[in-house]
Amino acid sequence: MSPRAEPRRSGGRARALVAAFAAVLALSIPAACEPPATGRYVNDEFDFSFMPPKDWKFTASKTADCLARAEAIKDENCKIYVCVAPRAENLITMRDDFLNCEQVKTFIREQLKGQSVECEPAHTWRLRAYQAKYLRMVRRGEGVVWQFVDQKYLIRGALMFTITAYTLGESPEAAREVYEQNIYFLSQAMNSLYFR
Repeated sequence: MSPRAEPRRSGGRARALVAAFAAVLALSIPAACEPPATGRYVNDEFDFSFMPPKDWKFTASKTADCLARAEAIKDENCKIYVCVAPRAENLITMRDDFLNCEQVKTFIREQLKGQSVECEPAHTWRLRAYQAKYLRMVRRGEGVVWQFVDQKYLIRGALMFTITAYTLGESPEAAREVYEQNIYFLSQAMNSLYFR
């Protein structure tokens, strides 16, 4: 056997492994953008799962704001998503529910430009959370529309989990109306957030 034969075999093996890995990766990409057959999305990296509404468009991704994001969209006026992010400073740092809600409301007003902010203690699978509802104006195309937001905040160690449902309308009343029309599906999905 010549000294050059072994490197050629090794290179062929390496190319075969690369090709096999590429094939597996190609098959895995669509799966990451669709809910599993059971309908429940499971994120192993951050140990949470989420059940998007049936037949809504689902995507799982990472963004500039979210270390992990699982999103379900009915249409351009109605969506819900889970976002995992580093814990925000000065948010839910107290033992008192009233003070924590005040921190949540301040965060929403200052960072998210929310208006008419309401907050109350809540639970997500026995874990303490804080649920806020508010309005804000957002850009769409060349104009602006009203956004009605229903949002839960939950702290786990150094991470902040938020599950956000929002609807859009030409007025605050219109945005709330879209929310009320879809409240069954949004509430079911919001309450489906589970931690292992």
